[in-house]
Amino acid sequence: MKPLVSIIIPVYNVESEYLIPCIESVINQTYTNIEILLIDDKSTTPNVLTVFKQYKQQDSRITIIEKEVNEGVSFGRQNGIDSAKGEYLLFIDGDDYITHECIEVLLDKAIQSDADMVIGDMWRTFKNRKEYTLYDYDLSESNGFVKALLAGNCGGVICNRLIKAEKIKQLELPNLYFQCNDTMVNFLIASKHFKIEHVSRPLYNWVQRQTSETHSRSKASLERAVSMANWINDFVATHFTSVNLQNETAYYNLSVWALLLAWGIKKPYSCDTNEYRKNIYNIYWKNKWAKNKLSFKNRLLIRFNRNAFLSIFYKTYAKFIKPLLKKG
Repeated sequence: MKPLVSIIIPVYNVESEYLIPCIESVINQTYTNIEILLIDDKSTTPNVLTVFKQYKQQDSRITIIEKEVNEGVSFGRQNGIDSAKGEYLLFIDGDDYITHECIEVLLDKAIQSDADMVIGDMWRTFKNRKEYTLYDYDLSESNGFVKALLAGNCGGVICNRLIKAEKIKQLELPNLYFQCNDTMVNFLIASKHFKIEHVSRPLYNWVQRQTSETHSRSKASLERAVSMANWINDFVATHFTSVNLQNETAYYNLSVWALLLAWGIKKPYSCDTNEYRKNIYNIYWKNKWAKNKLSFKNRLLIRFNRNAFLSIFYKTYAKFIKPLLKKG
């Protein structure tokens, strides 16, 4: 008998123009033995439940879970995990969508290889274009998955992974989920040494919206990024032989710092951020492998931030000169 796959879609205030294609992509899968868990995270807009109920009338595989309080996407996923009846789970964000053969392809790979988790590639989908995100890593290598996570060769999301339900239910997730941490869940999975397979084919469309939480650049989001990096550094040091991951750890931290600089982190730094900055230049910036792996732009950002004169020059260029060049 074909295994049941539970598809978990937590939603909070997602516009119908995104939500409808998401649900349509699921109900029209080539693999049909699925249950679809639509979770309304106490949305304040009426369209979410309206859309859910319209599709519920059309498809008996749909179950609607209405939450009494808004807790965030991570707790919504946990509600889905607790309610799921499937042997395998697939998470989808309410503003993304999957290809019609996504589940069939991932499940075939999982069954053939008896994998605990199968990862597909993805499209980053913008308004007028798509970018193919190719994951390139060696899962047969010792600690191959954690190396891939640190080196940016395997996205830190959880949405393009088909996972055995019994495996993810063994992870202690609720407390971590409080901070919206797909990345943390991936590192937890790496520490449990799941058998992981990869399908070199884009099966998930990650829709890029400037209004989404992913693109938030508030002070709180900057502080969360530093907290996340510190958590990952501690976790890797505790659960892995960190001496074998020095290059990848350095690259991860330099990439995080470059992202923060691009977002506009400014002085005065918080205590945590100031300490993190010291580690960037005293430890990670000295790693030649990591520095060479960085893009030219990110090397410039970090180098300019270290030097007061160059930092002023770069900020002047970004604020005044670059906009003029674009207009020209």
